[in-house]
Amino acid sequence: MGRRKKDRTLKVAATRRTKKVAGAPPVVTAINPRQPHEPDVLEVSVSSLATIAVEWWRLDRWAAGSDEAQLVARHVARRLARFLEDQGMEIVDLTGTPYDARLAVEVVDSVRSGSARSGPEIIIETVSPIVRWNGKVARHGQVVIGREES
Repeated sequence: MGRRKKDRTLKVAATRRTKKVAGAPPVVTAINPRQPHEPDVLEVSVSSLATIAVEWWRLDRWAAGSDEAQLVARHVARRLARFLEDQGMEIVDLTGTPYDARLAVEVVDSVRSGSARSGPEIIIETVSPIVRWNGKVARHGQVVIGREES
């Protein structure tokens, strides 16, 4: 009757290979050893991996709760984190750290409270984390800054 779909899980190659094309972002290559009739290579741009990294970060933050749905989400977040790490991706959440204009972030808001007029600026919220691929910035972060209360 109904044909059962074959498992289309891709095994990521142990070594990362990149294809250099002028003007194109680097790509990460994965090989599919189980499906000989399928293409042997799947190319994923670093930009696409950075998007997945940001969405993992959002899922991981949401999953910090304790109900059953969030437990499943935490499991998914851990697996995504492992996959991203294997691809050379690093997600940097700067919440609570001192703000430095040299950081790879865009300040989307600056919160000023009446009692905190002096003191160092800190990142009070990470809207989107910095994403690095093999140590290089793949996507800038977005933050909200404010001053520490003295």
